[in-house]
Amino acid sequence: MSKALMNSKPAVSPTPIIPPPKSRVNAMVAGSAPVHRAASSPPLTGAEALSQAQDEVRVVVDRLIAGRYDVLIFMTGNSVSSLLDLARELGRQEALVHALRAMKTACSGPKAAALLRRFGVQRPLGECGPFTMRRLRYSLGRLELEGRRVLRLDGAPGDSIAAELRAQRARLRECSITRRRRASKVNLPD
Repeated sequence: MSKALMNSKPAVSPTPIIPPPKSRVNAMVAGSAPVHRAASSPPLTGAEALSQAQDEVRVVVDRLIAGRYDVLIFMTGNSVSSLLDLARELGRQEALVHALRAMKTACSGPKAAALLRRFGVQRPLGECGPFTMRRLRYSLGRLELEGRRVLRLDGAPGDSIAAELRAQRARLRECSITRRRRASKVNLPD
């Protein structure tokens, strides 16, 4: 071996670094965190959360039927089917379809557009082509949306579509209505 290698210091420190015991770390963190002991409302149960979500969807359906939105954007095919299913459960599907036929609709993909066409809704904006989000942004950019009421269903807040709508000064409301499908029952052997 060469003299230089023998005289060089090792890259690893001979003294290992030992982390403090967990109990000491937990005590330090607990001491630095503020303690909130104010009485807060208990978390919603599953049934209460479902009821609250259904109430919000009822409001959306009522506002759509009343013509309180100028443009409706479906970001997924599931948002179309969920909205129509929930309107059917409320006994308002026919009135909702009539309202959708009278308003401007837009879709981010062909599945949502196909579902709307099944109900006789006019050809939605941005429905076809391989770059559906780009096509939707382009189609929305051609509309005069300043001050118009726009409802977007099941979109990701802050994505390029939301940014485009805000840049056009649309009065944007975003809502998530997609229902989770129940898992099929699995029969396990005894």
